[in-house]
Amino acid sequence: ALREELAGTDVGVSLLVPGAVATPINFNAGAAEAKLLGREMDAAVAEKNSALLLQGADPGRVGEQVVEAMQQKQFMVVTHREWGPFAAPVHREIERAYEEFDGRHGPDPVATAMAAGEETISS
Repeated sequence: ALREELAGTDVGVSLLVPGAVATPINFNAGAAEAKLLGREMDAAVAEKNSALLLQGADPGRVGEQVVEAMQQKQFMVVTHREWGPFAAPVHREIERAYEEFDGRHGPDPVATAMAAGEETISS
């Protein structure tokens, strides 16, 4: 929705969908989750995940890919095609949810305006 709302402006929107990238994100996320839940981080799990992630893409090369994609005004930026089969069922589920929705709230004026080609954000 944000990409559509900003169409025609100088602001671009890209969605990074990374696979495994060799960063310490699992430690940062594990520590944050443990703090939020009021418990200790499971260091053994973090170490096991880290060993797997370290086999992932080089973060510098992923950064270069992201910059290239943004320069080319590319919306979807994927780092590993192996995730495609996992994404496909989710996309089908999203499409099915829209198709099967009963419309109980009436038409959305923003989506209707966007579909008609009207600008929904004023500059």
